[in-house]
Amino acid sequence: MKPAPFARHVPKTLDEALKILAEVAPEDGRVLAGGQSLVPIMAFRLAKPAHLVDINEVEGLDRLSSDGKVLTIGARVRHGAFHKPVTDNPLGALLSYVARHIAHYPIRMRGTYCGSCSHADP
Repeated sequence: MKPAPFARHVPKTLDEALKILAEVAPEDGRVLAGGQSLVPIMAFRLAKPAHLVDINEVEGLDRLSSDGKVLTIGARVRHGAFHKPVTDNPLGALLSYVARHIAHYPIRMRGTYCGSCSHADP
């Protein structure tokens, strides 16, 4: 099957993305980063968002950093970024362990930790 028609927005900045989301989210807009959950359910028409806001070109959303106390995971950080521990504390080891058990390797290279929040339309 093919997804229902939708408008795709590709913001270049976070401010632009937030502005677009403020306009389209109430009307049924969804964020697209990895798309590993959303795109298949759209293909089966279990979800029919009118708008997709593709954040893949928004600079800084792929930021992954740790200062030893705080781990910052941007909305575009892929599961694959955690194949090796990202911090020396137990959380780094846990996330590395978990990441190895998420789907298949190609999915981990595209799917995001902040994603997988899609749901079918009621």
